[in-house]
Amino acid sequence: MTDRILAAEPAKPASERTRPAARARYDDGVFLCYLAALASLPFLLSRTPLLAWGINAAVFGTLVVAYEVGVVLQGRAHPVALGRIAGITGLFVLLVGWILAQIAVWTPAQFHHPLWGMAAQALGTEVAGRISLTPDEGLRALVRVLTVACAFWLALQLCRSSTRAQRLLWALVVIGLVYALFGIFQFVVFSKSLLGLQRKLYFDLITATVVDRSAYAAYAGIGLVAALGLTIDSYRWGRARRGTSLRYQAAALLEATVQRGLVQIPMLAVIAGALIAVASTAGMLVALTGCLALVFLIVLVLGRRLTVPGTCLLLVLAAIGGFLVYGAYGVQQAGGGARFAVAERALEAAWDVPWTGFGFGSFAHVFPMYREGGMATGQFWDTANSSAVELVFELGFPGAALLALLAFAVVAQIGHNIVRRSVVPMLSLVALAACVPALVHAVADSTLHAPSVAITYWALLGAGLAQSWSSRIDVAG
Repeated sequence: MTDRILAAEPAKPASERTRPAARARYDDGVFLCYLAALASLPFLLSRTPLLAWGINAAVFGTLVVAYEVGVVLQGRAHPVALGRIAGITGLFVLLVGWILAQIAVWTPAQFHHPLWGMAAQALGTEVAGRISLTPDEGLRALVRVLTVACAFWLALQLCRSSTRAQRLLWALVVIGLVYALFGIFQFVVFSKSLLGLQRKLYFDLITATVVDRSAYAAYAGIGLVAALGLTIDSYRWGRARRGTSLRYQAAALLEATVQRGLVQIPMLAVIAGALIAVASTAGMLVALTGCLALVFLIVLVLGRRLTVPGTCLLLVLAAIGGFLVYGAYGVQQAGGGARFAVAERALEAAWDVPWTGFGFGSFAHVFPMYREGGMATGQFWDTANSSAVELVFELGFPGAALLALLAFAVVAQIGHNIVRRSVVPMLSLVALAACVPALVHAVADSTLHAPSVAITYWALLGAGLAQSWSSRIDVAG
């Protein structure tokens, strides 16, 4: 699609000028509800993921309907036209189509899993075969995908406004800060309980309101990257005048620290401290990779425009990164061998049905058939401890590749857009940097099962994509 540059328009009557204001107020109302929904994500305990995903599906689905009804009734275009993300939309439709094909009975019989035929013989009656061994779980997993898509779509449309985009970045940091402070308070005062419920694990660790420490580490990592981006952006060190004296630049750095840094640096420190107290080696390492990726992207984008205050700030951030590494390697974890054994065995099992998979959402029900005797006796493995392996197990290699290609298409679109901009929004860089820990988590853990992680991550991607286009380009439609 050819970019259309916005041109100046003639003045409009006062009655017509009030319409955009009314539309903005409506969108602001939806946006506030959206932020409230994002803030509630970690509060829904992960020990009941089915209920949590069901609530989130209802909330984000309702917000999408409310937003689209407003668009129709007000007779306006979407801030970001569907044609602008035609490739992404096409991949998403293919993914949803494949998930539906897995649970459908009309697919060719040669694609159905042999266990359906064995069940028919054992029961002595006709049984409708499917690709998926657990079609009901496939529907539930599809609901999760659609929920994440709703969060992405709302962020894409609502955060085309630079004001809302900045508020979203602030909201992610503040939300992360609140949960970190709550986790610290709870650890000090009520270490044996979690929101009034008796703890069974992690008595000496901070997990905020999330039961699984890896899930909280992943969520706190997103908040840490966002806080880092907000802190760097507040200094505006990439916009300092070139050729100024060292004394002037030092004074500018001190002034920025007093005016803005005294608020944002403590927020960054609290979230980092809570992340260290989680004692998840993988969580801290992937958070570190996200922070380093953000610094790398900033250096890459700004090039030689770095100033002395900016260089000093990068050194401070490198020190924070070193502290995270020290904390990560100082933590001892148990059960690592068993975790890798499960992922390895699941990958071996995936080769039994490499093209079709066992069905989306089927891992917990199908993997016990492939479990080996040496795996932690009495342990129930509801995930493969690797989202990448689990997707191959459930969707097959082509289906998993399709989902990976979808995520890559979003990242590539953001990257393509920002290289054409003279001023790159920090939100887009934060979204790109967050992709690095998300990728590591997808390979090394299954934290993307948690609604707080998956929905927040794709919301950040949607907002980053919305801001990646220049405000001078008309992308509405």
